[in-house]
Amino acid sequence: MTHVSAIELYQRHLDPLSKAIIEGDVTRFVAGMSVPHVLRTVDSHIRIESQDALKTGAAQYLHAIQDKGITRIDRLCKSAIFLSETEIEGFNSVRAYHGNEPAILPFLARMKLEFRDGAWRVSETDMAILRAQWDVLPDFDQSGAHAETASQDEHSFNLSCFQLFLNWLSQAALCNDFDAWLRACALPLTVTSGQGTTVFETEDALRREFDYYMVSFKAHNVTQIIREPLDVTLEGENRMVGRCRTFVLSQANLVVEPYESTITIERLRKGFWQLSRMDNVIGHRDWHKNRPLS
Repeated sequence: MTHVSAIELYQRHLDPLSKAIIEGDVTRFVAGMSVPHVLRTVDSHIRIESQDALKTGAAQYLHAIQDKGITRIDRLCKSAIFLSETEIEGFNSVRAYHGNEPAILPFLARMKLEFRDGAWRVSETDMAILRAQWDVLPDFDQSGAHAETASQDEHSFNLSCFQLFLNWLSQAALCNDFDAWLRACALPLTVTSGQGTTVFETEDALRREFDYYMVSFKAHNVTQIIREPLDVTLEGENRMVGRCRTFVLSQANLVVEPYESTITIERLRKGFWQLSRMDNVIGHRDWHKNRPLS
């Protein structure tokens, strides 16, 4: 199995679920979900532990979608990878419309799919949004579900959204998926490192740099890349600037000393967040100069 197949399976599972939502088909929607199911937003964490609770919550969700007059939901897989032969983790955009008018600003979601009883089903859903912003989500106050709500100030909310975006970037790199990387990036893209500043203005230029990035991964046997958010600032409604610390690992060993980056993401194409600038203390071309001290 490859990451391409993971993306295809992920999208193939998303499409009928989205159709069931718009058509109000609770039975078909529930058939695509597993129990227990974990549903997270930025400010809530719900564990659905029974089939009855799942059906009740799904009915509330689908009815709320119809009550708000939402006529279309588009969910596009941005990246996906096999965690095992029976588990897929992926990231997708979410867009909802009243006719041709957006009902909400697009947001990023993460889902985990598991192969159970002969079918793929969603076992975890994470949404980079507040419950108040996507107020069609059900309130679970019945037995069979455990809900926790955490108050979130604006900074905490932005930091959570920033983390989800960073995870998407890391997954695209780890599974050598240029298409996923391209979807995450705006053009032109400005990147700085110890070797100076480069502006990538075309898809071909970005692909050449990504291919060199993958050469570095192979040369250093990179098995994990972790980006830890440190801080984030929202500059208006359409621009977010954050700092993160990057850990590049080969199994349990550091490939390079952890380094900081400043990441700028903007709503540039159809209202969705994309990477427009990355300022690294060091870049992948400098990894060989910054090996960790043993």
